[in-house]
Amino acid sequence: MRTNNRPSPGWQDLPTLWRAPTTTDRERKQLLRYAVAEVQLDGVTTPGRIAIRVTWQSGAVTETRIERTPVGVWAPRTAEPVVACIRAWAPAHTVAEIAARLNAADFRSAWGHPFQDYHVQYIARRHHILVTTCAWRLPAPRPTPTDPQAVG
Repeated sequence: MRTNNRPSPGWQDLPTLWRAPTTTDRERKQLLRYAVAEVQLDGVTTPGRIAIRVTWQSGAVTETRIERTPVGVWAPRTAEPVVACIRAWAPAHTVAEIAARLNAADFRSAWGHPFQDYHVQYIARRHHILVTTCAWRLPAPRPTPTDPQAVG
């Protein structure tokens, strides 16, 4: 790359040198060290944006701003029908029963796995759905007119 502490002639055509199949990642990193004097990132001044300032060894300065990726945007999301089922089944079923029902309906977690108790609890907490792990905490089923115990 350097001969006698000076850039080699390839330095004049940096893009070609960068893309050359013979240039290793280690050499690309060294090229950046030769070219860049300083990099400044400011993610505070403008909410939702990051200001980038690159000072080159030549003294030139390049500035740009990019959108900050919102937290969690890359995370997989639970399908809305799953949330709707949890919301509908929560008043009368335990977390384990809800997970079994979701699996029986061929639903999968956001990561593609069969549902476990902890998946249901996480989704319920995230969507403010009250769930329980204990059957005795569920309301007692109401007798129906066709129920023999209701006739009296």
